[in-house]
Amino acid sequence: VELANCAEVNQIIDSPDGKQAFNDTLLDLMKGVMDTNVTLTASGCTKTTTTAPAAATTAAIKARYTYTSLTNVSKPTNEDFKKKLNEKLGAVSLPTVTSATVENNAAVTTTTTTVSVVQTQTVKTTATVKVDNCATVRDMSKDAGVKRAFVQTMAEKVGVGEADVKCDVTPQNCNTRRLQAELIDSTRRRLADPSIQAAYSVSVPPGKSVTE
Repeated sequence: VELANCAEVNQIIDSPDGKQAFNDTLLDLMKGVMDTNVTLTASGCTKTTTTAPAAATTAAIKARYTYTSLTNVSKPTNEDFKKKLNEKLGAVSLPTVTSATVENNAAVTTTTTTVSVVQTQTVKTTATVKVDNCATVRDMSKDAGVKRAFVQTMAEKVGVGEADVKCDVTPQNCNTRRLQAELIDSTRRRLADPSIQAAYSVSVPPGKSVTE
């Protein structure tokens, strides 16, 4: 989302109410999602910048969401997101945004296997999430909130506790050279989609049939 200047960007990011406004906006607009977590980062500004950013950049906030949903939920339109977010920000006396751009949801691919368990058994599977670029892949792979979202999603789907789910999150199709190239030219054609792979190990109790 874009704002008038960097002072407004820093005011929202530094306020717990700002993060809550972004979180509540998603919950209101995407019915059926849960366990939401949002990370706000400044774009075109630094902590010491209080005026307008350099001419080549725009004062903005990038919000990265993770959430759990048992069904596919359509993303909100740019205008709906802007309107709802401004309602939330205005209610807590924070600056309102001038525009909003909602990116596509990450696509999740999982392998489905039905397992009938006669004794405690460890079931292994993977999930792959396609991401727009390697910079985002790098940030998500280091974010504890992202890993927790993967764990919660699998635990709910299989019907076990979170303690029964182990998950290793690793970047795919990205390396240092590629990341540097993307930073220089974000429009370059990719040979393979940047993604995050979650490798699961799930302990399933006796007598339980699950689809993972």
